Amino acid sequence: MAYMISQTYTSVSGYLFPSKRHPSGHIPGDLLGEWLRDAERQANLPKLAGGLWHPYRRGWASERMHFPLKAVADAGGWKDVTTLVRCYQQTDERTLLAVMANEPSAKARRNGSRTIAS
Repeated sequence: MAYMISQTYTSVSGYLFPSKRHPSGHIPGDLLGEWLRDAERQANLPKLAGGLWHPYRRGWASERMHFPLKAVADAGGWKDVTTLVRCYQQTDERTLLAVMANEPSAKARRNGSRTIAS
């Protein structure tokens, strides 16, 4: 699958939500926001704190903290890792406790890695 993705997305550019109907070449942000609010309402999801789109970007980035920073930044469209780390990746309590207890990550457990203390 990784090979298929690398062959398909060798160079990603352009708008995430392109439009042939709008002169800007993309669907306007206010319309996308309206669609997101409608989808949240229809799904009975609560309004997330911290903005309209940013909570979803933060969640996406935080769920990928086990990947290399540069890879997450590239996949998420950040030009550098500084903004990704400072503004988007948020550590949850479970991860903090695992770090403090020197527990191996889920990736390390899958690969059979051990901590220094083990």
